[in-house]
Formats: sequence, C-alpha cells, structure tokens
Amino acid sequence: MSLLMAVLLILVMASLLINLSSGAQVGQVRQENLRLRQEMESLRKEYHVLLAHVQSVKPSAPAPVKAPEPPPARISPPEQIHTLLQQLQHLLMVYASQHNGQFPDSLDALIAFVDSNNLNPLVIHPLTQTEQLLVSSQHCLDITHHTVEEGKKDQAGKLLYQANLDALGIAESFTLAAFDQDSLLLRTPEGNLLTLGPTELQADAELAPPA
Repeated sequence: MSLLMAVLLILVMASLLINLSSGAQVGQVRQENLRLRQEMESLRKEYHVLLAHVQSVKPSAPAPVKAPEPPPARISPPEQIHTLLQQLQHLLMVYASQHNGQFPDSLDALIAFVDSNNLNPLVIHPLTQTEQLLVSSQHCLDITHHTVEEGKKDQAGKLLYQANLDALGIAESFTLAAFDQDSLLLRTPEGNLLTLGPTELQADAELAPPA
C-alpha cells in the first residue's frame, strides 16, 4: 500500500513539475512577443517621422545646364584663297602707284618689284599649311601669254595673274583668279567665276600688303 502511495506521489510531483515548466515557457514567449511588439511600434514611429521629414523637404531646382561653346569658326580653303588674292591685288596697286599707273607685264616683273622693296610677305598655303612667299612662281601662275587647264593636281590653290596688255605691250589693267582645292577655277557662292581687277588707284598707296 505504501508503495502505491509512493508511486502516486511521484506522478503528482512530475505533473506539477511539467506544469511549472510549461508555465515558465509560456511566460517567456509572452515576454518575447511583448518585446517584438514594442520594437515594431518604435520602428513604426520612426518611419512616420522620416516620412514627414521627406515630405517637408522641397526638391531643389536642377542646376542650369550650360550650353557648350561653339568651336571657333574655321575659314574654309576657298575663303583663304580669296584673301590671298586680295593681298596680291593690293601689291599690284602698290606697283601701279610707283609706275605711273601701269601694272607689271609679267609675274616676274612683280616678283622683282616686291622682293626689291621687301614687300613679299610669307603666307600659309591654305591647302598644304606650309609657309610660302605670296608672290612666287611656286604660288602663282602667269597666264598672260599661256593658258592653263583645270583639274591638274599640282595647280590646286595657286593664284593666277594675267596682265591685260595693250597694242604697245603696256599693262593698263590685270585680272586675278585662282584654283580651288580641287584644281578648279575658284567661284563665288553663286557659282560665278571669282576674279579681281584693279581698284581705285591712290597716289599715296602704302608699300605694305594688307594684314
């Protein structure tokens, strides 16, 4: 009988221990749930504070974009050749002012004049970009007594001088023209042949080519 009572007592005590253990675990779970709910509530508050701050900040206007500066305009070869023709035209007018209004009857006569007066400027060839004397047989062609044909590669960019001679062989006028980069006679934007002739003769013409 005492043995049975002992067994029952052991069973009762084990049951109590199990209940106590289960209660403790439930309490721990409740505490953990409470802690998680508190953390979630704290995160929710922080989220609303951050959201209110973002909404209160006004977006700044984008910085103005500076348009890129256009590259410097480049002078095309035809324009450069035209400029060289104008310089040659000026030298011819200087020659005439020193020769009673008469112009050189040949390119050689002009070369001798500008060289002896130190008037022959160095220029940059618009096609080869090399430095050359403006008035020279390498840069100019005399077509007073000889004709030239278009299309020859070695004539690209060359200036043409023609003395307009009267019956006595005196040059009272002249005509200037030039070949373009394709060795064709230089033309105006309208398609007309570009030629230059004498300008108004001034007695006090300066002995210097235009800049």
